[in-house]
Amino acid sequence: MKKLRKMMVLLLALLLCAGMGSMAAFAADQTVDTGQGGSYKVTVDSTNEHQTYTIFKLFDATTNSARQGGSDTSTETDVMTAGINYTLPSGKSLTEEYTYTDSTGAAKTVKGTDWFSVDTAGNITAKSGADITTEAFRQWAKQFGTQVGTGTGNGDDLVFTGLKDGYYFITTTTGSLATVTSTAPDALVKDKNQTPSVEKTSDGATNDIDDTVTYTVTIHLYPGSANVVFHDTLSAGLDLQGEAPAFIGVGETPLAAADYSVTKWAAVAGDGEDITITFTQRYLDTITEATDVTLRYTAKLNANAVVNEKNDAHVTYGEKNTETEHSTVYESTFKFQVDKVDGSNNDAALNGAKFVLSTDGTLGDLTETLTDAQKAKLLKFDASGNQTQAPDAVNYILEANNTVTFNGLDGDAAGTTYYLYEVKAPDGYNKLTAPVKVVIKPVFNATDTTKVDSYTVTYTLPDGTTADCAATDVAAVHEFNVQNNQGAVLPSTGGMGTTVFYILGALLVVACGIVLIARRRTQN
Repeated sequence: MKKLRKMMVLLLALLLCAGMGSMAAFAADQTVDTGQGGSYKVTVDSTNEHQTYTIFKLFDATTNSARQGGSDTSTETDVMTAGINYTLPSGKSLTEEYTYTDSTGAAKTVKGTDWFSVDTAGNITAKSGADITTEAFRQWAKQFGTQVGTGTGNGDDLVFTGLKDGYYFITTTTGSLATVTSTAPDALVKDKNQTPSVEKTSDGATNDIDDTVTYTVTIHLYPGSANVVFHDTLSAGLDLQGEAPAFIGVGETPLAAADYSVTKWAAVAGDGEDITITFTQRYLDTITEATDVTLRYTAKLNANAVVNEKNDAHVTYGEKNTETEHSTVYESTFKFQVDKVDGSNNDAALNGAKFVLSTDGTLGDLTETLTDAQKAKLLKFDASGNQTQAPDAVNYILEANNTVTFNGLDGDAAGTTYYLYEVKAPDGYNKLTAPVKVVIKPVFNATDTTKVDSYTVTYTLPDGTTADCAATDVAAVHEFNVQNNQGAVLPSTGGMGTTVFYILGALLVVACGIVLIARRRTQN
């Protein structure tokens, strides 16, 4: 009995869970009563989130019993092609003209007879070749039709209920494509507008300061796209290069100048939006299939660059300027700090050492005077220790007033190796006999593969000792000690050493004289 009760409880729990799941799914659909008092409904399948859907009634209709008992479960076709008769609503005329401004800015006039005919009995039929997918039809339908309902998409279905027989037009703020359908008890339609999206990549996630990074952006556009604007923001460590994109086009074919406008292009990056590119509606209306627009441009890491400099792109679209998901890539540059200390005095701070940094570990014993001969293999830095690739930069030697920082260094996932040469030791101390090997190795995020979660700095001293800096966090100071030892006093000649020998010699002569005199006295 106990086992039976447990099984019944478990079954009841499963049924409750299933019921709650069904209730949640049902509750997710949006239902809008049009107030017409009819028994028909039109379902917009899988709406786009945050977009407004508006349904207009264009024509009245009557249907036969076969159509009245039908059910449209296809998103591609109407329930039937026959069994329905259309007539004009009271007070409406197909010859009435409406005006609008098209995507090129030109004033246009439209009327219902551009697509439909009405006979003397009031029956409406479509003209041969009537195209109801055009901007002109959309503009006419919105002005001619009677709005009967509106709702907001949430990603699930949107159901307009209470409809009577008729010919309906559904428009959305997502894009410019609209849906036209005749009612059936369960008519099902789908928003033909696909939402734009954007993807961004770079040619390298880690760089030296002054490196130039090339960004490639792919903007996915679809038929019906409307009011599409590309936005890009660079963080403070990145300087936008050039006066315009290096390339914008489909495949390798550039877009025409009339297809887009660069409405913002900041030459120097800041924390605000730096790039805004607006696609003209005239160009968007020419898109008849999924189209990828490629955008390429460059930016340079400046002295403000740190780990995870952010570059963020997105697109806005539709009447509501809805934002797509953002596509973010990161650029990183690294640094380490050397603390110069006394190896025989509890690591007391020392001043006066001088260093150079290279990616070449075979430069031998370098001194200040020998650096000019090797400058092509030495990294250059500004007075603050930021690496620079400026062609006129001459600062290869950094002086350690107890500490010295090397900033703006590259580091890849396999580890990037540098060699720290001491070209001058503090006064009174011995210079290092070999360079310190320094390896910078970042750890990238498993999901966002351009973002650095942490990095290590491993150093190998001339005596072969290898250790990691205590810090791994991207914001922490990665530092290590480099010791110098005082030089020993060497043997010397002259001075007081010779005087001692003279005194000893004189004392021996005096002693010999005394002994000689004593012997003579004894003999006498």
